[in-house]
Amino acid sequence: MRSLPGAPDLDVHCFGEPRSDATAHAVPAGLSEANGALQAVGVDVEIAAALAGVDLVHSHTWYANGAGMLAALVHGVPHVVTAHSLEPRRPWKADQLGGATASRPGWSATPTWPPTR
Repeated sequence: MRSLPGAPDLDVHCFGEPRSDATAHAVPAGLSEANGALQAVGVDVEIAAALAGVDLVHSHTWYANGAGMLAALVHGVPHVVTAHSLEPRRPWKADQLGGATASRPGWSATPTWPPTR
């Protein structure tokens, strides 16, 4: 998108380690020992705070969608969601997010479809 003539200015934010193509947000220090789901919410708050002044927020995954929702509410901008992270099809997320996928009703770390309740 950045390389298209007349493309809008893009500012990409992400979870994790610093990257040359995005503004990275680490887990807040006070949540370093917390469950992965709480760490994700902490990063969402950090990202949402950093999005002051944007015209539009776009997110992709359930853990980044929280940042988008918060930014939309706090900054009064539209939030576009492209949902493509189906956690039951990505069992490694259970470990990566410290059981956060299990905390969502109807979702399981075991690849099954449709999700069981």
